[in-house]
Amino acid sequence: MPISARGSRLAEALDCDYRLMPATLVVTDQRLAVALRHESPVATALALAGHADVALTGIGAFDGTTSGSIFDSWQTPAMIRELASRGAVGHVRGHHFTGSGDHIETEMCRRTMAVPLNQLSGISTVVGVAYGPEKMEAIRGALRGHHLDVLVTDGQTAATLLSG
Repeated sequence: MPISARGSRLAEALDCDYRLMPATLVVTDQRLAVALRHESPVATALALAGHADVALTGIGAFDGTTSGSIFDSWQTPAMIRELASRGAVGHVRGHHFTGSGDHIETEMCRRTMAVPLNQLSGISTVVGVAYGPEKMEAIRGALRGHHLDVLVTDGQTAATLLSG
């Protein structure tokens, strides 16, 4: 099911509004990102997202060689080496962080079309969704960094997190 249909169904079930970002997660260069952020549909979506009552986000894992398929066309080998050398374990909304949850500022951050990690605290409730052993360090980092207020996961992942 396309993300737009899932978003629509979830918003309908919760009796709320939702907006899709009218741009890709990452763009090719910083000048394009700046220009897009000034376009009315993108500016409006970012402004609304930064002041939402609830934000729903996935938690992606970084295993030292990849951040997952959503970044395949955006991450260069040099960028992957940089993330690995700086201790990246995961990402939320396209922004990478360490095991302690510290944001790793990279040039890709300036090309990412999403609410920055440091602005998530302005959202009343940030819900992160992730499960499985391959996401464990990313989930821990997101929690340690206070990037989430609520975690939606499976029983095994929850039990592993609670056991230390």
